[in-house]
Amino acid sequence: MIWLAGHCANLPSWGTLTVHQDELDMAPGGKPMPGPPPPASTAELVATFDRTCAEARAAIAGASDAELMKPWTLLSNGTKLFSLPKVAVLRSFVLNHLIHHRAQLGVYLRINDVAVPSLYGPSADETSRRRSRGREPSASASGRRCRWRRPWCRRWARGESSPPARLAGGGIARVTDEQGGC
Repeated sequence: MIWLAGHCANLPSWGTLTVHQDELDMAPGGKPMPGPPPPASTAELVATFDRTCAEARAAIAGASDAELMKPWTLLSNGTKLFSLPKVAVLRSFVLNHLIHHRAQLGVYLRINDVAVPSLYGPSADETSRRRSRGREPSASASGRRCRWRRPWCRRWARGESSPPARLAGGGIARVTDEQGGC
C-alpha cells in the first residue's frame, strides 16, 4: 500500500514531464528507469503530492495550445510504443492514471480499516463518523448499517418519499430490508 500511495503522490510529476519533454524512454539502454524512493511518512507523501501538483499546474498553465497539441512519444529501449498529442497524454496517462490508482488506494484503505478521505464530497467513512456523533440515523429498521448514502434515497427506500424527478421512472425498484436495502 505504501508503494501505491507514493505512486499517487508522484503521478502529477508526469504532467510536468509530458509538457516539458517530447518523449520518454522507460527503459533507456534496456534497463528500466529507477522509481522514486518510498516515502518515509504521511507528511512526506502529502508534501510530495502538493509539490508535484503545483509543478504540473504551472507547467500546464505555461504551455500554449500549440505546445499541447505536439506529439509525445513513449519509448522502451528506443522502440516507439505509442505517440499521442501531449493533451491526450495528460488526460489519459496522467489524470486517468491518477484517478485509477487513487480508487485502488481507497479500496486498500477500506480493507485495512483506515477511514477513506473525501474525494468528490463526503466519503461513506465520513458519513459514518457523522452518524456516530448522532447527526444521522446509524442503522435501518433491521439494525443493519444503511447502504444508501443519500438522505432522499433512505427516505424513499422506507416509503416516506419519492425519488428525485431525474430518477423517477428510471427502472429503480424499491429495495426492502429483506433484499439488502435500508
